[in-house]
Amino acid sequence: MRFPESFRGWFLGENLNLLEDSLFDYFDREPMFSSNMQNLFADIPGGTERIFESLSKLDQGRRYLAAPGPDINTKYQFTTLRGHAQGGYIPIHCDNEQAWRPSYEHLLSQIQENLFSFVLMIGKPEGGGNLRIYNHRIPVGQRSTIDQARYAKTDQTFMNDYVEIDLKAGDLVLADSGSHPHEVTKVIGTKTRWTMCSFMAEAKGKHAVYCWG
Repeated sequence: MRFPESFRGWFLGENLNLLEDSLFDYFDREPMFSSNMQNLFADIPGGTERIFESLSKLDQGRRYLAAPGPDINTKYQFTTLRGHAQGGYIPIHCDNEQAWRPSYEHLLSQIQENLFSFVLMIGKPEGGGNLRIYNHRIPVGQRSTIDQARYAKTDQTFMNDYVEIDLKAGDLVLADSGSHPHEVTKVIGTKTRWTMCSFMAEAKGKHAVYCWG
C-alpha cells in the first residue's frame, strides 16, 4: 500500500486509514501478513511480540494485541512497516480524525474514543524524518479544531510550540497522537526512512489495548 504520491512513502501491510469504504478482503490477507512479519523478525529475540510485551509491562500487565475482527476467526493487521524516500513526509494531523473514515465502522464498536500510537525507528535516514508533536491538545470529536491545526502554518504561536523527536535506530516513542497534532518532517538524503507503527486504543472494557496498522 502507498501513501498519497506527494508523501513519497509506502507500507508493508495495510494502513486502515487509507482503505476505501469497506474492509473487503482485508481480513483474508491478515494471516499472510502476520506470517511474513514473523519471518522478517525471526532473528530478533521475542520477534514481533517483543514490542507489545514491553508495552504490557509498562501498563501493569494489561494485554496489547491485534484488534479482533468482526468474527472469532479474524483480527486486524497489528502494525505496518513504513518507508519514506527522499523528500517524504507526513503532514500535520491528529489520529482521532482517522476514526471518522468508513473503514473504522467495526473497530469503533470495540474501542474507546481516543487513539494513540507508537513509532519504532528501524532505518534512520541521513537527515530529517523527525516526529514533531505540537503542544496543543484537541478534544475528541472536534473536527473544525483539527482542520484549524492542519492549516495553522500561519499561526506562529501554534507552530513554534512543539517537541521534535530525532529517533535513532532501535528507539521507540509512545505518543498521544489521537489528541495532539503531529507530523513527520521531510526526509533528507537518499537513505530510506523505515519505521514500524501501530495505532492503538483501549478496548471498550479497558481490559486490553487493541492495536492495528
